[in-house]
Amino acid sequence: MENKENFLQKILELSPSLIYVCALSEGKYKTIYLNKTIREVVGFTAREKDGEEAPQLSSIINPDDIDTLLAGHKHLNTAPEGKQMEVEFRVRAQDGGWRWLKSNESVFARDASGNIKEILGVAQDITEQKTIQAKLKSSEKQFQTLIEKGNDGVLIVQGDGIVKYVNPILCQMSGYPLQEFVGKPFVSFLPQEYAKIVMERYRKRLSGQDVPNRYEIAFVRKDGSILDVELNSSLVEYDGVPAVMAIVRDIADQKKQKAELEKHLETINKLNQLLLGREVRMAELKNEIEELKRKLPNPA
Repeated sequence: MENKENFLQKILELSPSLIYVCALSEGKYKTIYLNKTIREVVGFTAREKDGEEAPQLSSIINPDDIDTLLAGHKHLNTAPEGKQMEVEFRVRAQDGGWRWLKSNESVFARDASGNIKEILGVAQDITEQKTIQAKLKSSEKQFQTLIEKGNDGVLIVQGDGIVKYVNPILCQMSGYPLQEFVGKPFVSFLPQEYAKIVMERYRKRLSGQDVPNRYEIAFVRKDGSILDVELNSSLVEYDGVPAVMAIVRDIADQKKQKAELEKHLETINKLNQLLLGREVRMAELKNEIEELKRKLPNPA
């Protein structure tokens, strides 16, 4: 029996999981057992080496997480035997920082009245995951701000070419309110001559084929007028499903400036040709005058 207990003790101590047993009384925890892994994670092992008394687990739980834990234990108290509770909470490590634990807790012992007496927890340190999630959330928020407040329209198309997202700028550019955009086929907002090629490129992009990322098309506004735009498309994932995101840039002014520049250049070319023609004619007249002079008789 003693060998069996020693064997179980070694398993608990060598387990990579953070294992603890706490007595629960009047909403307070009293640490009964912490395995080596959890003691190392929160710095209890270092304290023990320095001859300090290891603090109670309850003393290092983030105060903001206590109510969540107690509410879970209250539910667990009336749950069927063997029921587990998954909970995330923070504990303060020796360096003063907070470590996030994700624990599966279950009833380890009950008192004579059937209420929870001791809680068994098997946890994982998810601090790194939480840090990554926080950075990702921050990046997503910054990206969302850029999309929502940028100068270009943005739309996301999925499935059979259905619009899943548009930003406010594209709504302003097109005159369509959000509710008339989302859920509609993207090609329904294009002139007929563009619909086929845009849909063909969309399907090829989704299938991984190489197609131009940037090209010009026309867009039909809600009032029926035509808006010249440039699409810059890329393959993305939206809500876990492959999709195409397109940056939509209004190039009407750009095309107008280009047309005016071309007209200006045409005028300059015409003037150059006219001047060149005059210079040629002047040279011809000069030659004719010289020829006439040679033909005139010399005065006696």
